[in-house]
Amino acid sequence: MLCRYLGAAAFATALIAVPDAASAQNSDGIRYDCDTAANHFSELVLPAIPAPFIVTGKVKLMTLAVSKDYVPMTQLAISSASDKPGPADEDLAGFQYIVAPTARDKPPSLPFLAFVTQKAGDKDTGRQIIARPSDTEVTFTLLYDAADATVIIDGHEKKFELKASRPVVRITCSTGEFLYSDLRIRPID
Repeated sequence: MLCRYLGAAAFATALIAVPDAASAQNSDGIRYDCDTAANHFSELVLPAIPAPFIVTGKVKLMTLAVSKDYVPMTQLAISSASDKPGPADEDLAGFQYIVAPTARDKPPSLPFLAFVTQKAGDKDTGRQIIARPSDTEVTFTLLYDAADATVIIDGHEKKFELKASRPVVRITCSTGEFLYSDLRIRPID
């Protein structure tokens, strides 16, 4: 079911979300409510500064939508800017927060975290399941130095080779509501 979502997402129409004035960057960082209906997804693309930089924040599961075809999920990743809307087909590295059903024809109820990576042109995203979230809200950090991305989610860490010529931070969500808070993109000192 998860693979079906990811394969179908490549053909879906992307809704490019723009944060409102209340979501603007301030001393507390960006607050972004990524809320999508069942069988839909949205994407927010945030410009990044030149490498090296760090992305920090928290993500919290708020509500789930029910779908027979798609699982509720959100993904945050560093990738290169795309010249077209829709899912990125460039190199990317980041994490996913997914809520899957425990059995066939059951509503989603099993949350888990995963590292994700993708190379340009690949149709499938490499996914490594990590663990269940330690709480409903989890912290994350992504470090990018123009050659590698280190992803830390809920205390779990993994390093990926990543070449992003025009780096951006992509937030994607589907079939549920995920609240991002204290989201910051800043230079590494």
